[in-house]
Amino acid sequence: MKTINIRNWSLYYTIRNLEINSNGDGNGAKPHGKGYYNCIHCINCDSISVYNCVFYDSLVNGLRVKTFTNIKFYNNAVYKIGYEGFYGINSQKIELIITE
Repeated sequence: MKTINIRNWSLYYTIRNLEINSNGDGNGAKPHGKGYYNCIHCINCDSISVYNCVFYDSLVNGLRVKTFTNIKFYNNAVYKIGYEGFYGINSQKIELIITE
């Protein structure tokens, strides 16, 4: 699985017990940090919980949110990520607990 994109929804999302290998090593032609292959990318939505997941081998971020409200990100293992395990822009009501 390369990425999960969620846009323009007012629903409550729960993502749990998921392992995402973004295959960054297999995408060597794409530059780091240009938005390619975030594990989960959410824009303009409301309410998400992401827990007990594993994110790795991404060229950019594990969970990236933009213009988002009510975010819970906890008990996730994040490694071999290009930038951040969690990255939020113009978002509010964020609960973030880093365990690994």
